Amino acid sequence: MGVLVDATEIRPTRHNVFEHPELLVQLLMHQVQLGYKLVTFYTASATAYVAITGFAVQYYFINLLNNRTAAFRIAVFGMALSIAALVAPFGLAWSRGEIERTAGRYADSLGLPPERFTVVRFGTWLSFVTFLAIAAAWIYLVAEAA
Repeated sequence: MGVLVDATEIRPTRHNVFEHPELLVQLLMHQVQLGYKLVTFYTASATAYVAITGFAVQYYFINLLNNRTAAFRIAVFGMALSIAALVAPFGLAWSRGEIERTAGRYADSLGLPPERFTVVRFGTWLSFVTFLAIAAAWIYLVAEAA
C-alpha cells in the first residue's frame, strides 16, 4: 500500500524574489515569453479567420448568381463569424495588459525598463480595424443577397 504522510509535515517552500534576483529574472523572462507566445497564437488564429473568410467570400460569389438563398446563408454565416471575431482584439488587449502589469512589476524590481509589448499593441489595433472592415463587408453582402 501507500505511505501515509501527515499533512502538517508538508510545507511549501517560500522564496523571496527580492533576495534571489535570478528567480526574478526567470519570472520576468517567463512573462515576456508568455506575451509573445500569446501574440504568436493570436496571429495564427487571425490568419485562419481571414482564410476562412476568404473561402466563404469565394463560395458566396459562386452561389450569388445561381442560388441566392445559399449566398444569403453564406453571408449570414460570414457576418456572424466576423461579429464574433470582433471580440478577439479585446481579449488580446486584456491578456496583454495582465502580462504587461506582471512583467512590469518584475522589471521594476530589477531596475529594468518595463516591456511595453508595442508590437502586440499595434497588432491589436490593426486586427480590430481589419476585423471591423470584414464585418462591414459581410453586412453589405447580407444586404445584397437578401
